[in-house]
Amino acid sequence: MGVMNKQKGVLLENINEINSNIEKDSRQPSHAEKDFLENLIDDPFADIEQPPAIENIDTKPNQKPKKQVFSFRAALDNIADWKAYATATKQTMETIGTAAMNEYLEHHKLTGDEQAAFEAIKKIERNARL
Repeated sequence: MGVMNKQKGVLLENINEINSNIEKDSRQPSHAEKDFLENLIDDPFADIEQPPAIENIDTKPNQKPKKQVFSFRAALDNIADWKAYATATKQTMETIGTAAMNEYLEHHKLTGDEQAAFEAIKKIERNARL
């Protein structure tokens, strides 16, 4: 019974935080914000800096990893539990799912042949993205 009350408390805290954020977002803009918005309407490109000349641009590859949607089928009750867990811990389904898959790979080691196939497939996939 204590765990249930604790979970309700966490849920109520999250709800109160969301309501507080909604109230903050619904406030009227300040005088400075109004001036900024009016200037933006008059000349929307005034504060935009010119891009650097092409010769000054670094040719570093994009360091941010590319993402792809990955999904699988699961029982609706399981999905509801995962969403509830994500919400309660202020995480996303993406971060929890990624962590779970990485943990699975770490704790379920492959045999020699499986590992060789795994490494070959990873190399092919990475080369295809380049």
